Amino acid sequence: EEIDEILGLEMGADDYITKPYTEQSLKTRLNRAIIRHEALLHIKQAISEGNYKKALTGCNEMISSGSRYAKDCIKMKGQLLFLLRELKEAKHLYESILDKKPMVWAKLGLGKTLVDMGDYEGAEDLMEEVLQEDERYIEAHDMLATIHTKRNDMVSAQKAMERATLISPKSVNRHRELAELADINQDDEVSLKAHQSAIKWGSNSCYESPQDYFNYVRKAADTTAGDSSIEAKQIVKQANTFLDRARKRYANTPEIEAQALMVESQLNLSQGQPDKAKTLMA
Repeated sequence: EEIDEILGLEMGADDYITKPYTEQSLKTRLNRAIIRHEALLHIKQAISEGNYKKALTGCNEMISSGSRYAKDCIKMKGQLLFLLRELKEAKHLYESILDKKPMVWAKLGLGKTLVDMGDYEGAEDLMEEVLQEDERYIEAHDMLATIHTKRNDMVSAQKAMERATLISPKSVNRHRELAELADINQDDEVSLKAHQSAIKWGSNSCYESPQDYFNYVRKAADTTAGDSSIEAKQIVKQANTFLDRARKRYANTPEIEAQALMVESQLNLSQGQPDKAKTLMA
């Protein structure tokens, strides 16, 4: 349930209802949500159309008119200023909010803004503050990984992303990012596990990609080259299983079969079978 709650927040949910609840209480909350959505619909439509200036104007009008949804508009205004690259204005807005109350969303917004302004130290301090309140704020972990990457501290970036994947294990893209960081750090064990997790959580979802299967096989070939240990054999066996699965899932797709043959060739070459590897490449 905790993981689903985090996933819900990541998908953009800004409220929730706890169990047990009655039909009437659910109906009341849904009606409120619909009314709120309709009141902000013109702003949301402008955002979906990429017309951020129009959306910003809509936010300012609702804020100045004292709308009951002014707080929602202030939150959107910060995001719009960031998207419009009006970073100083966004920074000023978030700081004015935080002067009144230490809102987590404002800290996250300010942190993101400071990163783009090159103030990595200020952004890192803010993210640490957020995580001291609650380790489950996944966006703070993401931002720390970004900050460390920009500083070229890839080890710290990997650690931040590892914490993020522990908190939100169903995020396919995070596992992919973790695999990339682990590859840079030559952390083969973490890389293999991250590639495998991307396959697991991506399966039968909109995030599924044949490249996750092939990335695992490529990494398996690299890590098991010249290794005849039991552990290496298990990795190779898993790689072959993933290859079979990829072929079945993407049958009758010539491009995928070509890639499958290439990575299979790579795997055979790493296992001291150059003739078979050459045949596969041919």
